[in-house]
Amino acid sequence: MVRCDEFYEKWKGAPNFCDKSPTTVDRIEKYLDLFLLVQEEVAKSEILNERPLPMGELLTERASRPILNMKDSEKQRKVVQQIVKRAVEQILDGKSSPIHVTTPEVIEIVHEVSPPAFSTPTTTPAASVYDEFRKANKNLKEVKSLSGKTLLNLMITVQKTWKLLKDLERRTPLPKTKVEPATLPVRWEIEAEHLKTFLESVLVLESDIRVRFHEKGMVVNAGESAVPNFVVSAFLPKELFTKYDPEPLEIGWFDARNSFLSKILSGSVGKLQLSVQPDGSFLYMVYAVDERRKEVPLRLIPRSLLREMTSETMPSLEPASKIVVPSKEFIDTLRSLTKLKPDRWAKFSISEDKLNLVISAEKLDVFDVEYKVPITEMVQDGPADSYYSIEKLMSIQKTILRSDTVALGLGEPLTIDCQIGQIIINYVLAQGKAAYRLT
Repeated sequence: MVRCDEFYEKWKGAPNFCDKSPTTVDRIEKYLDLFLLVQEEVAKSEILNERPLPMGELLTERASRPILNMKDSEKQRKVVQQIVKRAVEQILDGKSSPIHVTTPEVIEIVHEVSPPAFSTPTTTPAASVYDEFRKANKNLKEVKSLSGKTLLNLMITVQKTWKLLKDLERRTPLPKTKVEPATLPVRWEIEAEHLKTFLESVLVLESDIRVRFHEKGMVVNAGESAVPNFVVSAFLPKELFTKYDPEPLEIGWFDARNSFLSKILSGSVGKLQLSVQPDGSFLYMVYAVDERRKEVPLRLIPRSLLREMTSETMPSLEPASKIVVPSKEFIDTLRSLTKLKPDRWAKFSISEDKLNLVISAEKLDVFDVEYKVPITEMVQDGPADSYYSIEKLMSIQKTILRSDTVALGLGEPLTIDCQIGQIIINYVLAQGKAAYRLT
C-alpha cells in the first residue's frame, strides 16, 4: 500500500487520525523524519532540486522500512545519499517522472553500507527467516527439561528454518575480493589420513557442518538437515596435529560441500594445511596429490549465522541400557539383514549375553528373522526393546569397523560410541516407528 501526499499532510496536523496500531504509528513517524533527511539530500542535487519532491515518489514508506530500522544515523544518511544518486541516474538514463527507487534496490544499498546482510533486522525475506530461526532456537534452549518428543519437534522447526536460510545464503554473491592462500598463516597442519578418518565419520550425513577449534582440539557437531533424527559429534585431539593454533575459532559449511570435501580427502596424501580468510568467508586447504601441491577454497557459513547455531543436535538423553559389542560381528549382522531386503526398521533387544536384532520378513513370505551379536561387556543393564533404522546404521559402517568394539546405548535414543586411536566419534539415532508390531 502506498499512501498519498494528502494522508501525510493530514497526519502532520492530526497524528493517528485514522486510529492505526502503535507499530504503524511509530513507522509513519520515523518515515516522516526520514523524509526530512531525503529532502536535505535532494536539495544538494542540481538535477533533483528543480521541482518539489512529493512524498512517496522517490522513496515509498514500504521501501523505506530497511532504513527505518538502522540505528546508526551516519549510515542512514549514507543510504539516503545512495538512493538520491540512483534517482539521478534514472533521470540521466532518460526516465520520466515519477522517479522511484524500489524496495530491492533499497535493501541492496543498505547491505552495501552496513554488511553483513543480517546485521540489522529488516522486513526482507532473509531477515524474516532469520528472526524465525532465532525464536525457535531460543525456545529450544529454554525447554531442556521437557520430553524428548517436544524437544525433537522444536529441533524440526529450527532445522526447517535453517534450511530456508541456507537457500537464501546460496543466492548471495561471493565476496568481490579473496585473499591468496599463500599470504595467509597456516593455522593447523595434520596428516591427511587423520583428518580423512575424522571427517568421513561426519560427512556421511546430509548436514551442515559446524567445527570448533579450542584449546584441547577440534570438535564437530552435525545433525541431519531435513529431520534431525541422526546426529554426530566428533573430537580430534590437538596432539594429532603437527601444527595447532590454540586460539578459539568456530567455522561451518553447508552440506552441499560435503561430497566436494570427501573427494578432496580421498585423494590427499601427506600433511594437509588449513588457513582461514580473516573475514571468515573461506577456509583454504593446501594438500598434495601424486606429489602435486593443490589449494582449494571452501566457502564458509557467515559468522553472523554461526553465532545463532547454538543447538544443532538432538537433546542428550540417557540410554536405558549400554553394552559393548565387537564391531565386525555387529556390521556383519547388519549386512545380513540388508541382504534380505527387509523393511527398514529392526528391533533391538537384549537377552542374556546377546544383542538381538529382529526384522519383519513378511514380504518374503517367511517368518520374522532374528540375528544375535555377542556382548563383550554389559555397562548398564536395563530395558532396551526399540526400533532403529538399518539404513542409517549402514551409512556409518566404515567408521564402526575402524573401531575394534562399539558401545551401544539402547532405549531412546540409540547412542553409538566409537574410538579410532585418539579420535572419538559419538552418534545419536532416534528411535523409529515400525509399520508392524513384532511378537
